[in-house]
Amino acid sequence: MKIKNVLLFVLAISVFQIATAQHQAHKHFRDLPVSLLIGFDEKAAIQTMIDKKIPESDKAGYMSYLKNAYVIQQHPDYKFGVDKPTYKKNGGLSILGNPECNNMSFEDTNFVGWVGQTGSGPQVPTWNGGIMNILNADEYNPLSRQTMLTTPPGNNDPANGALVGWDSVAINPITLKSDIPYLCPAGGGVSVRLGNAVNGAEVERLSYSLFVSPSNTGFTFLYAVVLENPSGHPTNAQPYLRISVTDSLNQPAGGPCGIYSVTGDSAAFDTAFVQSQGGAIVYKKWTLGGIDLSPYVGQVITLTFQTGDCDYGGHFGYSYIDASCFNLKGDVVKTLCPGDTTALLVGTPGFNNYQWKDPSGNNIPAPEGTNDSLRLSQPIENTVYTLVMTSTAGCASTVTITIPPYPLDTLEITTTFCDGDTATVLHAPKGLSGYQWNMNEIDLGGENADSITIYDIKKMKDYTVVFLVNGCRRKARTIIRKITDELFNPKALTNIFTPNGDSKNDRFYPYNHLLITQKQIDYYAEAFSVKIFDRWGNIVYETSASYIDGWNGKNKNGKDMPDGVYYWMSDYKPRCPIDATLVEHKGFVHLVR
Repeated sequence: MKIKNVLLFVLAISVFQIATAQHQAHKHFRDLPVSLLIGFDEKAAIQTMIDKKIPESDKAGYMSYLKNAYVIQQHPDYKFGVDKPTYKKNGGLSILGNPECNNMSFEDTNFVGWVGQTGSGPQVPTWNGGIMNILNADEYNPLSRQTMLTTPPGNNDPANGALVGWDSVAINPITLKSDIPYLCPAGGGVSVRLGNAVNGAEVERLSYSLFVSPSNTGFTFLYAVVLENPSGHPTNAQPYLRISVTDSLNQPAGGPCGIYSVTGDSAAFDTAFVQSQGGAIVYKKWTLGGIDLSPYVGQVITLTFQTGDCDYGGHFGYSYIDASCFNLKGDVVKTLCPGDTTALLVGTPGFNNYQWKDPSGNNIPAPEGTNDSLRLSQPIENTVYTLVMTSTAGCASTVTITIPPYPLDTLEITTTFCDGDTATVLHAPKGLSGYQWNMNEIDLGGENADSITIYDIKKMKDYTVVFLVNGCRRKARTIIRKITDELFNPKALTNIFTPNGDSKNDRFYPYNHLLITQKQIDYYAEAFSVKIFDRWGNIVYETSASYIDGWNGKNKNGKDMPDGVYYWMSDYKPRCPIDATLVEHKGFVHLVR
């Protein structure tokens, strides 16, 4: 009698365990209206599973898949709670790659720039479709395989009602709340779910190609993943997520950092995953991965996300994804000005670990040296600091930051006037801010434009102007000069020059005065030209642009001219008076080598 009671008790426990297991297996299946399943041949479905040798552990999930497939075929207008999907064969990807990372993070709320495929047979997929998207569909919708999500996070506690903007499978076993929001906390207002919580040996893929330039060498991808972990399945038949970043030769970019792969059973041994429902579900919260693309500038790299159910069709796998690119660099927050005693250096945000190194290459100790920014005391210009940034996956990126030199004051701003002028205008560099004019170091109140009119020009007072350049105070001194043509007096001519390359008298200038420079020409002449002729009247050299170049004894084709006498003609228009006419001078010069 006692033995019989024990056997009955064991049997009862076994029945309870089987029922519990069946309940767990069916827990994530959407209950379809009975009216939609009229005509569904369950016996034929069972025979199909027998013929396909579906394992016992997968039969419940595979039956759910067959019922969904039947409803989709027999009732194409059934919405599964939302609108019908949009279907695209491709995502519109350019073979050259996108140079600006446009829509890489789905910010346009579409798949432009992405290529998508759907198929079946997770390990060796048969691709037979494109992008299937139903905006904001939940994870149980079989018609949505690459789902655009824009719902911000709301309620994540099932005890308080329906979840809003949170995954309903990734329930934390301790808090009993969802751990995965639809939108990545570190991303923007859009993300994508790849795959769904529907069985059927389905696979999904999204790819994006990027032309790497110096402005987008920083590259991050963000993902969360939910996988069933069915017992008795070999690793190569488990639900999975694969992420790859490959170069134009289909090799992993960044070495091992360019490949991430996880299956349901391997996730069970990864401490970054949470095990829910006794390990039947494993999930990973939103995670950042990043690769330094600096070695790939000028090349095209391709990012690919791929998810798959188990091979037998009874267990699902899906993920949430986002991506972005940026200029991977460090910087100084503010241009350093003379007198600054501190500088703030910043790295690229979003990495898992940071380590700053001083100009000698030594690690700066924590906590100052292990943040994404570093505040320096008494920064020294032109010194170099290094920052090593490491992603969650352990992939390192290195940037250097040079303390910029302090900006120098502008030396002078020159203005000119003619005899008889009663006023002139002083000009500072345009397009800046904070202008303040001074006379003899006394502020001229209210004079805060980029120019000022003065009426005491002959007294030659010392005018200066202060303005801001990138936040730094700059000072410019104004020199007022009277225009004169005395420097253009040809009486000072030297009529012999020796272009033999000894750097002595190698060039000929019509006005061979020590003070003549191109700047003098610009100040005192509105137009200027010089022509050199040979004895037959042929022009061998001429210029109207640069006086300081002078004639080097070569013709227009760069060929040395022979020794001899050459003739020159020069003209210019003086700036003063306003109605001045063209002034011409002529002369000759001996070329001796």
